[in-house]
Amino acid sequence: MDGSFAILDVRGRLVSLAVMKIDPETARPEHDWTATLPELRGRRLALLCKLAAIRWARDAGVREILTENAFHNLPMLALNERLGYRRRYERVELERVL
Repeated sequence: MDGSFAILDVRGRLVSLAVMKIDPETARPEHDWTATLPELRGRRLALLCKLAAIRWARDAGVREILTENAFHNLPMLALNERLGYRRRYERVELERVL
């Protein structure tokens, strides 16, 4: 979790975060989760958290970071594209109700 960053408001409340994890099989970092409280979205808080994580990874000698994105989360898709992430493939999730 060393590469994870959060923003707290003046009361110490967590308002935004970007969690970085290391895949144990490949040793590659991955942005595992990025979130901002709904009432504070659109203020570039997620951008600041992800930039901090990217800088941490760069300073640690990392050359590639992965992330995933829900196809319907257009603001996060736009943010990831702005940060230089490119689509590698699209994942299909299947569900069966029993």
